[in-house]
Formats: sequence, C-alpha cells, structure tokens
Amino acid sequence: MSYQVRAIFLWMFGSVLVSMEAADTSNVASVVVRNGTTSFKHFVAFSADYYGERRFVVLATNTPVSASVLKKVRAKRVDENYDEELDQPYLKAALNEKGEFLSLSGSYSNGNTSGVFLSSQGIVGGATISPGSIEGNATFKDEGDFAKSVTMKFKVPLDALPASGQKPAIEPPVKPTVTGEFVGNGKKASIQFISVRHHEKFNGKRAITILFTEKEHPKDSKAETKAVFGEYGSAIILHVNENGGIFGCEIAHTAHAKSPFTSLGEIAMNEFDMSTGNAKGQVTTPGELDTFGQKWSVDLKFAAPLPAESIKEMTAKEEEDDEKSPLEKRMDDEDDEDEDDDDFSAKKKPSREKEIVPTLKIVDLPLPASAKDIQYKALVKQITFQSEQKIPALAAEVQKTFAGKGWKSAASPLIRATSAIIELTQGEARLTLMMKPKGNGTETLVMTRNLDWSGADTKKARPRRESKDDEDDDDDFEKEALDAINDALDELKR
Repeated sequence: MSYQVRAIFLWMFGSVLVSMEAADTSNVASVVVRNGTTSFKHFVAFSADYYGERRFVVLATNTPVSASVLKKVRAKRVDENYDEELDQPYLKAALNEKGEFLSLSGSYSNGNTSGVFLSSQGIVGGATISPGSIEGNATFKDEGDFAKSVTMKFKVPLDALPASGQKPAIEPPVKPTVTGEFVGNGKKASIQFISVRHHEKFNGKRAITILFTEKEHPKDSKAETKAVFGEYGSAIILHVNENGGIFGCEIAHTAHAKSPFTSLGEIAMNEFDMSTGNAKGQVTTPGELDTFGQKWSVDLKFAAPLPAESIKEMTAKEEEDDEKSPLEKRMDDEDDEDEDDDDFSAKKKPSREKEIVPTLKIVDLPLPASAKDIQYKALVKQITFQSEQKIPALAAEVQKTFAGKGWKSAASPLIRATSAIIELTQGEARLTLMMKPKGNGTETLVMTRNLDWSGADTKKARPRRESKDDEDDDDDFEKEALDAINDALDELKR
C-alpha cells in the first residue's frame, strides 16, 4: 500500500538543465490574463509529425528545458499538449510548411491567475522557414470571461537542439538579494535575507530549498528548521525543482496565530532559472490567500547563488537512457523480485527488504500527545489513532514531535484542511501518515516499513477488537485519503 501512496508523486520526470538559445529582443513571448503577465525567454524550434505530414513547433518557456524532456516532447504529435512533460508555464506555436500558424497553446501562471489554453482561430502573423532557422511573430486576443492576450516574436535555429549530456555555463555567484512584499493578516514582513540550500532530487529532478527570512540566517546550517518556528522572524521556505515547480511551501508569519502552515497550489514561481549556478526568479500568489483562516500574500523577486553541492549535481553528465526516477527504479526492482518468486526454476534474487534488520521499535514511535484510541495492527503493519485536533494542527504537531526524535521528511508534506499525507524516514525505517476528518477531530492511518513490531501486542493503547468491518473501514480510509490527495495534486497541476 505504501508504494501506491508514494507512486502518486511520480507526476514529474527526471531531467537535467541545459543551455538553450539565449534570450534577446528577437525572442520574446508573453501571455496576459487579468492584468497578470507570464513571460517567456527561452526558445527552441523543431519539426514535428502530424499524421505523416511535416509541421513545425516553436516552444517558449520561462526556464531552460532539458535534452531528455525535449526528446519526449518531439516524440509527440504536433496537436498534442506538453503539460505532462513540462511542469512549468510554456507557449507552443504550431505551424505548417507555409509558415502559417495552426494553433497557439500552453499554460500560464502569474500573480493573478493560472491555467491552460488552446487557440486555433484568430491568430495574426506568420513565419518564414528556411534551412536551419525559423523567424516570425504572432498575436492573439480573446475577449469575454476568459480574456487573454498572447504575443510571440522569434528568430531561432530550427532542429538545433541541445545534445544530451551538454553542461550548462556557470556564472560567478551573485550577491544575495530579495525585494518585494510578504504580508500576513495585513502586516508586512521585512524580508531581507535569502539563502539557497541543496535538496535531494524530487521525483528525479534536481531541487533546491530557498529560505527567505526577516533576520540574518545564511550562516546557520539549521536555519531551515529554526525558521519554521519563528527564530528568524517571519519566513518562507520553498522547495523548488529545477524547472521552477514548487513542491513544498512552509509559511511562518509573526502576524499569524496559527503558524507555521503548509500551503501549495496557488503560490507560483515566475521567471525562474537556476541553470547558471544562481537561482533567480519571482515568487507570487494570486492576490491575498486565506489558508486555515490565516490571510497572506507574497510577491518577492530574488537572486542567490546555489550551494556547491547543487552546482556539482547540476553539471554532472546527463545519462539520457536512464530517465526513471529513483522511486520508479525501486518499484521496478521489486516488481522483478515478485516475478522471481513465481519462477521456481530461476535463481531467486535476494530481496532488499529481507536484508534489512529493523532497529527501531514500533512501540517507541513518538505519537503525538493528542493521540487516543491507538490501534497497533501487526498483521498489516499499520497503526490508527484518533485526535480531537483538526488536520492542520495535528499535522504540525506530528512533524514537530517526530523531528525531535530524529525523523526526517522523506518528501514535502501535502496538507489541506480535508486531508494530509506526511512521509517520514529514519535510517531504513519509513512511515506514511494519512489523515482525514472524523467527527470534530482527525483520524490517522500510519503505514510502516522496516520497523520492529515485537511487543506491539502488549502495548496498552486502548485496543479494540478488530473485525471485518474494521478492515473494510481501513480500506475505505485509504481509498478516501488517496482520492483526496489525488484531488490536491490535480489542483497543483492547474
């Protein structure tokens, strides 16, 4: 079951940033919606197939795209979208051999709104296609409830795509700067300090953690943990992948009574780039947000150097034919092991899980103080418990309690008012906590891996006798939690 839960995070694929055609006045594009602008500065052009006919694509993005992702994009028909391959805003122009625009499509994200679009009528402009290059411009305006304005001007090489394994050019480190506003419940925070920390790959993509604070923190290696609990004044902690996708966001404002909290879905990164060894961009929210009753908004422009570890990882040679994320590889390996179990004539592959000797006892888990009616289910290696706290408060208590006992986040937590999932790890031990509302409080299911379950049968925690109905309830719980999490991830994609 834990693999099913973790598999939902596989909606992003591994890639390596590479240098593309430098942005200049010959290559500009933007989508304006509700007075908010999404700009694009990286361009690439290539020929594409449309049921055996030759077409052309001009693709504009606000961060460089890797060779491996471009390979996936080029494998698609010209009329298909690139939403799954490009987890960032993009503008795609499709043209025929005469240089006529067939469609403009893509996705946008700005301080006011975000969404996707496709327009095949009303496009003004054209292009000149010559051997090795394509040059042109296009404009499009849409009135009404979904009013938008699209402009595109380009002059780029045709089919001159970056080679796999190409390394980006690294610039000298910039001076850390941050300007703009972070407002909580009407009070402005004076964000003056920024630092970038290395983050382990998230679903196969390189990632960083960006820390914004009111008080000076860059020299503190533990600043991320301290900032969450207000030791550096108001703070924002963002976990960002190499394409500018925000997969983790912790908000801690001194004006919030309930702080910190996690919020994803509406906060967005614009003009993000970390391909040169410096992280630059603008992080915004579409106006003022209300999260668990706490009002806040963000509009910060920033620049800061990447840590040496991130630069080393970024400049490593890309292995094009090994594009699966670590989790995908691990799941494939275990599928192979299951197949070997059924093949008695073959030499059985040793199971990695069987080689692990659990060192942490299940009975020693630091469950939150508010936990009650705790049930230890050794047969399925799961725990359930109830709490009178609401999901956001319970999630914060769980994270703080487990962190104090050496547990670390295996992935950025996904926390909403109606559902939550928290993954924790310590050595080989792993926990997945799934929360859903029950009555006026919260019910939590804890799925465990590589823990010692000895003594669980004697643990006194108000046990109740399990029945078939209990098992059905557990199945329903897991299904409801997974549905809620998938709904949340759908919102993030939008």
